[in-house]
Amino acid sequence: MLKRNGQYGRHSVPHYAGRLTDDEYEAYQNVSESLNTELADLASVSETVRGIEKDGVGHGTSGHEPKEIVMDSGDRWQIQRSLVKLSQSEVCLCQKGTEFAVIERFSETSAYARSNGAADIALTGNNERQVLQDFVENERQTLRLFADDLMARVREELTEKYPQVDCRRVEQAMEDKCNVAINPAHVQTQTVVQEIVQTQGVKV
Repeated sequence: MLKRNGQYGRHSVPHYAGRLTDDEYEAYQNVSESLNTELADLASVSETVRGIEKDGVGHGTSGHEPKEIVMDSGDRWQIQRSLVKLSQSEVCLCQKGTEFAVIERFSETSAYARSNGAADIALTGNNERQVLQDFVENERQTLRLFADDLMARVREELTEKYPQVDCRRVEQAMEDKCNVAINPAHVQTQTVVQEIVQTQGVKV
């Protein structure tokens, strides 16, 4: 068992090939908890994108949910289905006459809704399939940007809260977690050589 900074690497975490020491594991657990909502949103959007790519489905709507979205302009869009539900918003496929739109409506309590209105139109078009395809393409790019932003926050939090701990392995574990959220088929690529490189100077 490898030893780093006087501690053994004995903690396994999901989607990461290596093992973390007690200090690394504490850092991993804390940063995962603090960013849990964002990680859940990342996974939800990714699941929706894969579902649409596979067979064009969303989550549907239940009988008690609003059937339309009224924009600040007064335009009324009929909700065809919910595409993805996030922590502070919901993305819906809507229709008005022969026009389709992907609209994100926000929780009334969210800061965005108070400042910018209850809903935003992301995409419009006259062909439902094309609108969904454009949505998928946009979200694929957004997912990667979201993951990059999330990792920047991970590094910032680790540097601030754990300045005495070498958190490179924690960062890698969090990056693997994000990659799996975006693509569950993500294959771990860490090797024994990488493990040794990351733990240079340790005793066996």
